[in-house]
Amino acid sequence: MRVSAVGRLKPDTPRPQFGEASRLIVVSVATQFRGGVTMTKSELIAHLADHFPQLVLKDAEYAVKMILDMMTEACLKGNRIEIRGFGSFDLRLRPARTGRNPKSGEKVHVPEKYVPHFKAGKELKSNIAAPRKSAPARRTDRPTTALEQDRG
Repeated sequence: MRVSAVGRLKPDTPRPQFGEASRLIVVSVATQFRGGVTMTKSELIAHLADHFPQLVLKDAEYAVKMILDMMTEACLKGNRIEIRGFGSFDLRLRPARTGRNPKSGEKVHVPEKYVPHFKAGKELKSNIAAPRKSAPARRTDRPTTALEQDRG
């Protein structure tokens, strides 16, 4: 049995290459978002644990949490994050502006601020734009919103 930085591995299972894991994430995200369906963090964790049998669910959860924490920390420091094939995250400065209070209609000063910005990578764009054999299945385990009922 081998032990990784992430945690315990199940015995006698080959270790995946990083490229395989990143490809899985890109394809999973592209597949999930084609039909406007949201993939939650817990669904991503479960998907990774299912696809990589050597990872215990707790290890997959720890790995996803560590990646997201490191990405958040890098953004807070003002660093740019680039994941080849997936996309890049950086901060954009929104200049100060005059807004309106929607309730009263009075003018309000909105100060300048930094906002996170994501730009999809080439591989993610091509996976999303790829022709599909059939429409993606809609999730039925969550209530539909009024907007979805209007579309349907």
